Amino acid sequence: MAYKPDSPQQLLKTPAFQEILRRVAIHSELLKKIKEGLPIALAGHCLDCVAHEDGEVVIFSDSQAFASQLRFYAPVILAKLNANHRSPFFRRVSVKNLHTTAQDSAVRLMRAPSPETIGIVKESGKAAYCDELGRALARLGTAMEHYAKEQT
Repeated sequence: MAYKPDSPQQLLKTPAFQEILRRVAIHSELLKKIKEGLPIALAGHCLDCVAHEDGEVVIFSDSQAFASQLRFYAPVILAKLNANHRSPFFRRVSVKNLHTTAQDSAVRLMRAPSPETIGIVKESGKAAYCDELGRALARLGTAMEHYAKEQT
């Protein structure tokens, strides 16, 4: 007798697949909460997240530059995630960069930042939750302006 694989409909009903769907739903809701606590421009660079049982939340970003900015917002993210819990459930935020293609990880010259990107960085500095972060983002915006002028 020949082996007959399960149909896709049967596989979708298995407990293992249902558990995967449950976890995806949890992570989607978690990502939504994380993005709510961030500036709109920065939230768009949060691609996904994973919650671990030890209280760590790993956020995946599409660029190393935005991953660095997300790390500054870790206290804000933790406060947002723990707002509805009696005791802190989430204890730590890690941010990782996802390389989407092999070209992303290759060494290449940095493109000059667009005026829009420079504006976003400077505005993020004005809206930063602490003075130190605000000053750092203001310096970054100024450095980006100088680099953009050199490239043109």
